[in-house]
Amino acid sequence: MGTARVFEIQQLRQVVRRGDVVEEVPQALAWSPAADDALDEALVSLSCDAFRFQLRVENAVRDVGLPWAILQFTRNYRLAGHLSQVRDDRRELSFSSMSLTGNHDVLADGIPPVSTVFAFTRAALERAAARSPLLAPAWDALERAPENAHYLCVADPTDLEWVQRQELVDDDLFRAQLGHSVPTWRGWGEKA
Repeated sequence: MGTARVFEIQQLRQVVRRGDVVEEVPQALAWSPAADDALDEALVSLSCDAFRFQLRVENAVRDVGLPWAILQFTRNYRLAGHLSQVRDDRRELSFSSMSLTGNHDVLADGIPPVSTVFAFTRAALERAAARSPLLAPAWDALERAPENAHYLCVADPTDLEWVQRQELVDDDLFRAQLGHSVPTWRGWGEKA
């Protein structure tokens, strides 16, 4: 535990002509076979694999753009409250889980698990990692990565005792972060 492996993500684009307008449209994501191997290994406990991960991520980022870094953990963590607390802006740092495949109603289904984090900016991950042992190993691996590229980081926290302690109190922390709103989490690629 506490390891992090980083792989560069390329976003393939297609040139499309619409009348007199020529534009590049984002298409598939691409990364190395080593990244596929790391994902296949990491996603076993989540009943997923690299191919399904790629499809879900492509759908998830289609309308919001490709994040600077996508962090994938090897299991679900009950740390949605913690992540809600340490991020400054949900548009800069968001999270989901490979195990969420449809709408997730907090009242009916409980607090959502976390296995995937989308850091849309380098600065957002740096700030959140300074306050989060969950994100620190990923930040340590990405700290020197240029801001003008995109990355996949397969990581896990170093301090598993902290994770266990935090998970015991995280549901209450999540509810406190929500205030009076009770959102429904959308599954991968579904429109909110």
